[in-house]
Amino acid sequence: MSSLRVSHRFPRRPASNRIDRASLRGGMVVIALLGLGALFPAVVVGAQSSANPFVGFSANPGGEGYWLVHSNGTVSAFGDANHYGDASSIRLNAGIESMASTPTGKGYWLAAADGGVFTFGDAQFFGSAANFRLVAPVRVIEATPSGAGYWLLATDGGVFAFGDAQFHGRDGPPKHALRPGATPGPGPLDDRGFAGTPSGGGYWIVRDGGVVLPFGDAERHGDPSALSPGEIVSIEGTPTGEGYWVAGADGGVFAYGDAGFFGSAHNFHPVAPVRVIEATTSGAGYWLMATDGGVFAFGDAAFHGSGTQL
Repeated sequence: MSSLRVSHRFPRRPASNRIDRASLRGGMVVIALLGLGALFPAVVVGAQSSANPFVGFSANPGGEGYWLVHSNGTVSAFGDANHYGDASSIRLNAGIESMASTPTGKGYWLAAADGGVFTFGDAQFFGSAANFRLVAPVRVIEATPSGAGYWLLATDGGVFAFGDAQFHGRDGPPKHALRPGATPGPGPLDDRGFAGTPSGGGYWIVRDGGVVLPFGDAERHGDPSALSPGEIVSIEGTPTGEGYWVAGADGGVFAYGDAGFFGSAHNFHPVAPVRVIEATTSGAGYWLMATDGGVFAFGDAAFHGSGTQL
């Protein structure tokens, strides 16, 4: 039986644990919590997001850093992540919605709502959905483990596979595309998250209501759809492929299968909605990114800065 750790409840802190310092710097609150280990890491909460929100986050696979991207295509690098260019000088037909890094950490892809794909560094172009007649905007780009392909997910459940990415089915009709034993959840389609399995032979899709759908070799380990979790925005698989995390816009984190629960931003009351969850290479931690650029680091995920500092 899969296990569920609901992020909205925190264990009682020992008396020795305390908030060590809180400082206000240019509208950014930096809180360092000592003695709490992985459960209460250092976090940054930024100011209200603007008309040009942060929409994508990707960690440097081989180092200590990450990238954030704005909807206008501006990419910001933190830690040891290098800046390889961005789409800020390109006349975009639609805003950027997501980003994914290459396995080497020396490049990344940006995906726009109209299906356009932009490559930087050692990221290669394998195609896009820009010339397709999309009925719903693209929400996520996810690279294959090899970096020789990627998937695009549209909010209506459409999945577009390029390069060595394989198509294993989509949310919604045709129903036969679902993995045997899996059934579509109730409610209208509004897909928000996509995560590939480590083998590249499958993926999970999560709807905004929390329904998780497995395809290919992905296994279902549960979901928060029966808990009225609020708006679900992202999903991330564990390194083993035997579990996943689901994140809500309010900062809540739900862990299933072999995914460990390392904390959430729910009780921090982020002033802007969370957009992305991304796990560390070890699977012993994760980051949450909010649309104002706030970055929340949990477990062994290190904090290297946030968009609120720009």
